[in-house]
Amino acid sequence: MLRNLATSLFRHERIETTTAKAKELRPYAERLITLARRGDLHARRLVARKIQDREVLGKLFDEIS
Repeated sequence: MLRNLATSLFRHERIETTTAKAKELRPYAERLITLARRGDLHARRLVARKIQDREVLGKLFDEIS
């Protein structure tokens, strides 16, 4: 569930969900953003484990870096 929420968040830059889900998603998404800011190959592969959509993965690394 968190993978799908994070993918939707990064794709649409905003999602509508319950407060409980949002509270669970925030640290998960922040960790992915922190890895994307590193920008190296290892970080990209770690994020790719969680974000399965290549388009979203590219967007995350291009915009953050």
